[in-house]
Amino acid sequence: MSPAQFSYPEDQELGIPGQLADSGPKNVISRLAEEDIPFGRIVVLGSNKDRQAKLPNTSEDITPKKVLGATLHSHARESSKSDSFTSYKKGESVSILKNGRILMEAETAMTPESDVYVRFAGKKEVQTIRWDSDFVSGNTIEGQVNRKEIMPTPFTNSQNDTLTHISNAIMAANMNIESVVITGDREITMTSSIDATITLSDFMITGGNSQAVGTVDYKIKRVPTSDQGKIRVDSDNGTAAKLLHSSIRKSASGADSIAVLEVNL
Repeated sequence: MSPAQFSYPEDQELGIPGQLADSGPKNVISRLAEEDIPFGRIVVLGSNKDRQAKLPNTSEDITPKKVLGATLHSHARESSKSDSFTSYKKGESVSILKNGRILMEAETAMTPESDVYVRFAGKKEVQTIRWDSDFVSGNTIEGQVNRKEIMPTPFTNSQNDTLTHISNAIMAANMNIESVVITGDREITMTSSIDATITLSDFMITGGNSQAVGTVDYKIKRVPTSDQGKIRVDSDNGTAAKLLHSSIRKSASGADSIAVLEVNL
C-alpha cells in the first residue's frame, strides 16, 4: 500500500506553452500559418494580411497594428522538429488568442512588474581566443574549429602577421564562421553565421622557446531564429521589441520556464 501524501508543493506545474491559463473570458481568431509556428508564440500579420499569420522577424512587426496574438496549443498537431513541444505546420489553421490568459515559454525570469518583450531576431555567437603571451620564433599554432582542424600556422615575422594567418586558417576551416577579426595584441574574435555555433578545441602551440596559452571566452551566446515569438524581459540588444497591451500574471523563474501572459490586443 502506498504511503499517504500529507504535503503538496505550493506551486503546481503550470502546463505547456500555448495552453489557456484559466477558464476566463477569451477571444480567439484563426489564420493560416505562413510557416511552421510553435505553440505559445506571439504571431503577427502574414504576407496575406487577411488570411495568414507568421512569426515576427522585425521590430516593426511588434506593433499594435500588426500583432495578432499568441498561438494556442492543439493536441491535434504533430511534434515539432527540434523539441518536445508542438507546432502548427505551414498552411494549417492556427488558433490565436487575442484576449485572455495563456501559458508562454519565457527566455528570462519575469514577474508581474516586468515589461513584456517579444523576440523577433536571433543572435550570432561571438567568441574570443586570447593568448597569455606573445608568439615566438619556432612556434606553430594548431587547433580545431567545429571539430575540423585548422591549417597549422607557424610564427611568421611578427605577432600581428601570425594572428592574421591564424585568423585566415580559422576562416578557411569552417563556413559557419562569418568573420574572424584581430581585436587585441594577443586576441582574435570570431562571429558565427546566424543559427550556427562555434566550437573551439585542442588549440595548442608547439616549438619555440616558449608557448603561449590560449583561453576561449564567450562574448555573445547564440540565440536561434527558431526562438522568434518567445517572450522576455528586455530588448536583448535590439533583438526583441516591447509588446503593448499585455502583462505577466504569473512569474517565470528563468530561462525556458513558463509564465502566464495576459493579452488584450
